[in-house]
Amino acid sequence: MPSRTPQGLVINFRKVFEALVGLPVSIIAATAGAELGQTPPLNVFIADYLPGIEAAARSKLVICNGGSPTSQQAIAAGVPVLGIASNMDQFLNMGAMVRAGAGRVLRADRVSAEEIRAAVTEMLASQTYAQAAANLAEISARYSATARFEAVIAQMAESTGSATTSSMNQGAVNHATD
Repeated sequence: MPSRTPQGLVINFRKVFEALVGLPVSIIAATAGAELGQTPPLNVFIADYLPGIEAAARSKLVICNGGSPTSQQAIAAGVPVLGIASNMDQFLNMGAMVRAGAGRVLRADRVSAEEIRAAVTEMLASQTYAQAAANLAEISARYSATARFEAVIAQMAESTGSATTSSMNQGAVNHATD
């Protein structure tokens, strides 16, 4: 059965593999079921899907499309991100990562294996990215998305309830004076 994965994803996997051949790194890659059409280099382990947080925790650098799910998993593990972005949401997400010092972004439609290799080499050699990612992990660990979500919902319910009660009371007043 042919892969339903966009051709760009396969091309970027190939560029990443090409970029990292010969570097003293091991690569774990999740393909979301895409057929890559080539035998991966010896330093590459491929799976259809991987537990993202656990994979990030075993890594020194996460390379992804720059989207928020994988980036957030990397940050939770205190690992910097190299985003090879193609969609606006990916660029926006990676913009925040870059401003925080925990990532770099490359354009998927223009990236070369040489650019990927240079970015990976720089990011692994510099402690700046790792330290920024560790700082974000510390901040993230103190933040409870569940508690924040519950507070927002409670606030919305309270606000909506007040508006409804106020509207109902206003209607009652209007009817009483007619």
